[in-house]
Formats: sequence, structure tokens, C-alpha cells
Amino acid sequence: MATPLSWFGFPIILKRRAARCGLQSRTFFLLLVITGPCLGQTVEFSSLQEPVSIAGKWKFHTGDDPSWSQPQFDDSDWRALRVPQDWGLQGFGAYKGFAWYRLSLKLCTTDCANDAILQRLAVTLGKVQSAYELYAGGQLVGAMGGLPPNAEIRYDEFGTFHIPRSAISEQGELVLALRVWRTEQAGPGWDAGPYDGPFLLGAVEQLTRRSIYSQLLALVLCAVYLVLGCYHCYLYTRHRAFTEMLWFGLFAIAVSAYSFMTSQWQFTLPFDFAMLKKIEFGVIFLFAPLAIEFAARLLVLKLWRGVRWYQCSFIVFAVAVFVMPGLTVNFKLLTIWQLCVLPALVGLMALIVWHARLGNTDARKMLAGSLILVMMSLVDIISDLYLMRVPSLLPVGFAAFFLSMPVALGDRITRLVKTLQTRTIELADLQKNLERSVNQRTEELREANQQLERVAHIDLLTQVANRRAFLKHAEGEIAWARRSGSPFALIVADIDHFKMFNDEFGHACGDFVLSEVAANLAKNVRATDMFARWGGEEFVFILRETNTDGAVDLAEKCRVLIEQQRYTYGGMQLGVTMTFGVSEYQSWMTIEECMEEADDALYHGKAAGRNTVARSKSSNQQNRAGSVIATTEIA
Repeated sequence: MATPLSWFGFPIILKRRAARCGLQSRTFFLLLVITGPCLGQTVEFSSLQEPVSIAGKWKFHTGDDPSWSQPQFDDSDWRALRVPQDWGLQGFGAYKGFAWYRLSLKLCTTDCANDAILQRLAVTLGKVQSAYELYAGGQLVGAMGGLPPNAEIRYDEFGTFHIPRSAISEQGELVLALRVWRTEQAGPGWDAGPYDGPFLLGAVEQLTRRSIYSQLLALVLCAVYLVLGCYHCYLYTRHRAFTEMLWFGLFAIAVSAYSFMTSQWQFTLPFDFAMLKKIEFGVIFLFAPLAIEFAARLLVLKLWRGVRWYQCSFIVFAVAVFVMPGLTVNFKLLTIWQLCVLPALVGLMALIVWHARLGNTDARKMLAGSLILVMMSLVDIISDLYLMRVPSLLPVGFAAFFLSMPVALGDRITRLVKTLQTRTIELADLQKNLERSVNQRTEELREANQQLERVAHIDLLTQVANRRAFLKHAEGEIAWARRSGSPFALIVADIDHFKMFNDEFGHACGDFVLSEVAANLAKNVRATDMFARWGGEEFVFILRETNTDGAVDLAEKCRVLIEQQRYTYGGMQLGVTMTFGVSEYQSWMTIEECMEEADDALYHGKAAGRNTVARSKSSNQQNRAGSVIATTEIA
């Protein structure tokens, strides 16, 4: 079964196919003739840069018959319904179950032999309740949710579907058939069939881009509300007396979450559809208690016990949505919640008006925004209860509310701050001095701790980890190896004839060689590995999830790197070689035993002439290698 193209993008294969056809440099002419109730209407445009709306009259029939998807089916006796619009508002009441929509199109180009324009065609469908399948030319090209018997409710999501070339006849005729299912769980206040959103035909990349652009405003509003809410919560943390800031901030965060969950961005979250709707409904049910608490704090009111129980009932609604499985509780609680929230809306509005008449400046400043929010909420609730049907105006109410609230809150903050400032000037100065002293001491302690940490775990000469850090890391590697069952390898590396550098050129030269060699070796270590100076001229590696063969490869790479490197000291070119001993940790070993095997291998490497990579005996037996000594000799 075909799946809808993501409204964030489309498959790369479609993009490449369009590029191969040279569509970016050609100009096409498309005539779209809707042969249903709009027969004779012709839409002409010069390219596929702008999609064409296919909203309008579609043929409609209740019931279910697979043959209704075929282009040759005669739907002349079907009734014409407007898309998008709830079929319950067009003469079919609260009909539930299967229904079909059909739309016949006539597509023509100035060059009918060129199929490139037809290969780019796609259709975008808006919101459809409760699931659907889309057929083009009798072929199933996409679906949203699942139809019975494997029913899966999924609505509110836009779907963009590519139309295969085979779905369009040689005469340019295209028949779209939409098989819609509406769940029996939906109440009378729920939409039926295609009810909102874009219904477009055009190039797949343009439809995808249009879907993204159409949702940018919603994303911006979500971000604005979220920042506004977090900022006011932050103000509360700075001044705990501003409890109204906390409740306003929580309300703004809830509105941000609701705005996000009612946009197409919600489908980017890694949750199934049922969880998305639970989050949306849970946030809705929290609006009333948050708004009541905010108004009470701003107007300095003491709430009655009955109002507290009223607030708790909405919290119970929100908890029930998350606890109860499936979406049945969502469908049943929505109408109950709408009826229960009406007293809160009317009561809040009456309360604000009353205090505004009494001269409360805060109430007067929040009056306009609150009135608009309450009115828009009432319109939406009445719309959902089927008393009338208009587009959702709740976003307008939220915008008006959030524009008016900062003014009232700002004035309140100004008054409270002035009062606090007159009483706490000396205390503020003392607090600043104390904070400055504490910060200074904290910074000194932080620097001292960093220095101690550096001294304790970093070799001061080579600036790599020291033996203490290595042993501590080794404990963690052993624990990880025993949990995961993955190996790790240990390498002991020693600079050949290091005493010569100290004896002939001085200890400063020896220190220089140690530092340069350590810096070169450290470049070949992964972030998950450990490289440290063991002592003297010896270095050690721990390589996570690496067996003996991998460790030998790394050691050989390091050996060659050191051998080929020339170090300039005091005008002299110094050549350095190293010998490496490799062992692989076994579950029965301690880190000391693993080190001992690597040391033994190092010893054999030294005995074999130095400048070599040698395996331990147990690693050699496990890997069944022939020779344990690398063949490279000292120059």
C-alpha cells in the first residue's frame, strides 16, 4: 500500500525523476477541467509552480463498494457535496461508517507526448475524519490511518500523495476516489469526512513546500507563547511574591503546547496518534483551572472551596485522558468538558467586569483581551456543539489575551517593585556584596579544583593522561567489557634506546622527545579510547571494542608514524623508533594480568630487534597467527 509523502519533504527518487525530465527549464500549460458540478470551469496556468485547488463539489455516496474507485464507474446519480465541509452539515446528519467521494478531472498539455508534467503530479488532502484511502485511476495511492477491519483512527493530518502516471489515461483523464470511514465512537459534535485544510493538485515538490510554509505561522506562535510563558515563570523564580507571574506563565506554556498539538507540527513527534491526541486533550482540560488561578492571583481574590473542587474536576479530566486506553474517553469527555467550562468562561468575564467597574486598574487593563478570549472560546464551543459552524477563532482569542496581559502584569510589577525597593535597599546591597564574595570564592574553588584535577590525572610533561587516570579508566572498561561481552585491547609502547637521548643530548632533549612522541600518538586515538603515559618512556593504550588484530593494526600505524617522523632539537634531526606489545583482555583477567601479557610481548619485541609490534602469547593463540613479531627491522 502506498504511504503519504511526508509534508516536510518528498522521496529523493521523485526529485531525481523530475530533474531527469528537465522540468526545471521547461514551461508547460495545464488545463484543469472539473467535470462534476463545476462542468465548464477551466483553470489555466503556465507552469506547475502554483498548485490548483480541487476543493469544491465532489460526488458523494454512503456505503462501501470497491468498484466505486474505478474510473469507468458512473456516479451521475450521486449527490454533490462540498469539500472540505462536514457531511453532517450537508444533509447526512450524524452518519457513521463508510462513504465515498469522487472527482473527475481532465488534464491536457500543449505537448501530450511529454509525460514529464504528469509524472510530477500529486494531490494534497487536508483533514479527514476518521481514516481514509485515496484512489487515483482505480489505483490505491495512499491512506491515512486504517480502515476496518484493521481500524486505526488518524485525522487532522495533511497527506500529500504522488499520482502515478498509469493512473492518468492517454486522454489526460484522472478520477480521484476517496474512501472515507468515520468511527462509531465519534460523538455528534465531531466532524465527518473531509472537513478542513487544503485540497490541492499540483507538482509534488510545490505541494510539499506549500504545506511547510502554511504551518510556519503556527510554529512561530508556539515559540512566542513558549518564550512568554518561560519568561514569566522565570520572573516568578526571581520574585516569589509574583505568584500571578507563575500562573500566567503556566497558562502561556499550555497554550503553546495546545497550538503545537493542533498544527501539523505535532506529527513530527515520536508518538503514535492516540498519544498525540491524549496530549492535546490533556492540555485543553488544564486551561480552565490555570485561567481561574491566574485571575484570582491577579485580582487578589480568595477562591471558595467549591471553586477549588471545580478546578480539580478539570484536572481529573486531564488525568483520565492519559490513564484510559484508546481514544474513546477523548470522544466522550470533550462534550462534557465543553459544557463544564461554560460557567468558568461566563464567571471569569463577569468577575473581571465587576472589578473593572470598582476601579481595579489591573482588571481594566486585562478586560479587552479577556473579553475577546472568552468570546472566541464561546464561539468555538458553540461551533463544536453544532449550533453553528465557523472557522476556529480560538487562536485570535489567545493572541488578544497575550497582547493585553503583559501590560497589566507590567504595571503590577512596577508597583510591587517600587514598594520592595523602598524597604529593601540596604538588604539588596548586603546581598550583592555577599553574592559577589560567594561568587569570587566559588571561582577560586573552581580554579583550585580544576588544578587539582589536572595534577591528579594529567601528566605534566606530556599533557596526556597519567597512570592514575589510566587505571581508573581501566576499571570502567573492564566493567563495560563484562556487561557487553565486547573485547578491548591493551597496547604498551616503549621508546627504543631512550636513554641515549638523555645521555648524549641531555634530559631536556629526552623531555622534548617524550612530549613530541606523546602528541603524535594521541592524534591516532579515538574519543572512546584511553592513551596515557605509564612512566618513563612507556605509554599505554586501551582500545574499546577492539580485538588483537585491530590493536595490532593501530600499533603498526603508530610505529610507522613515529619511525617516519623527524624531530628537530637544537639544530639536530632526531629519529625515534618504538616497540609495541599488544594483548587482548579476557574475562578471567585483571588489568594487571592484561598489562603483564602486553609487557611480555613488548619484551619479546625488544629482544627481536626493537621497532616492532608484538602480540601476547594468549592473543597469538586466540587469533592463530603464525608469527607474533612484525617483520619491520630497525633502520
